[in-house]
Amino acid sequence: MRKPRLRGRLKAAYAFWATFCSVFILNWIWEGVQLEWIDGPPPDKHLPNSAVAIKESQFVTESVEQLVEFGAAYEVFFVPPVVSPLSVAYRDAGPGVPPKKRLIWNGRYVNQFIVEHKFKYESLNMVQDLLRKHGYMFSWDITSGYYHAVSYTHLRAHETV
Repeated sequence: MRKPRLRGRLKAAYAFWATFCSVFILNWIWEGVQLEWIDGPPPDKHLPNSAVAIKESQFVTESVEQLVEFGAAYEVFFVPPVVSPLSVAYRDAGPGVPPKKRLIWNGRYVNQFIVEHKFKYESLNMVQDLLRKHGYMFSWDITSGYYHAVSYTHLRAHETV
């Protein structure tokens, strides 16, 4: 089954989001998520993929091709200033079943140059005070939900693999 193109889907529904989202969130939807550098972007650095990613090179290649196919990644034709490593995580799928593989983008190098904004998740005891009747809720689709958020154009060179 072919995955849907995700890049741009939030932007395509901008009029809907504008009915209840803050200007801050609307800017993310329209222009892409903008990160704030501590003292400017990180120095150029090209980091190698992990030993596991090299061992699982066929899986890595197929995973990246899928990300490109449904618009969560794209090919560049220049040498980016930062190349972050890839890795592969394994999850036990049960007795007699091969472990499930997941592609990991290791952004630790870039993350150390980003301003960290604290965000506190409320406790379950607070939930009833935060919800209102007929309000909206959301959840993250761990499989592909974060691919909906497009990065601000000028940041994309720092997200390459």
